[in-house]
Amino acid sequence: SLLRRMTRLWEAASGRRLGCFVHKSKHALTCCDALGRHAAVGDASGALHFFELDGDGFAPLRTAAVASGARSVLVAGGGSELVLAGSVDGAVSAHSLSAPPGEGPRWVAALPGHEGGGVSLARGGGADFFAVS
Repeated sequence: SLLRRMTRLWEAASGRRLGCFVHKSKHALTCCDALGRHAAVGDASGALHFFELDGDGFAPLRTAAVASGARSVLVAGGGSELVLAGSVDGAVSAHSLSAPPGEGPRWVAALPGHEGGGVSLARGGGADFFAVS
């Protein structure tokens, strides 16, 4: 079904649809976040999809990989252009929004005790730091 291959983004204040993107294969979206001009969506297969506000809607920027599937995603603020991803295996990785296709994460931190349950992320301090649970 085409519906299982789509990512749709809406503006919260008005309910206006900002973008609709069809992916090459079916995916199970597991998390999403947006801040300022950027949005990120993660799926169960381990793909992170990055979007940027482009005029009146969002346009796809690039796709990155998370080894065991994204459980949570956080668009970092403060002009850092980073997306943090918490994965099913209990790791947090930092991905650049402007990196060329195929480039790996800037860093990965394993978090003992989070394996299998995944990692939840929350923005803090004006997006200068993040919290993990």
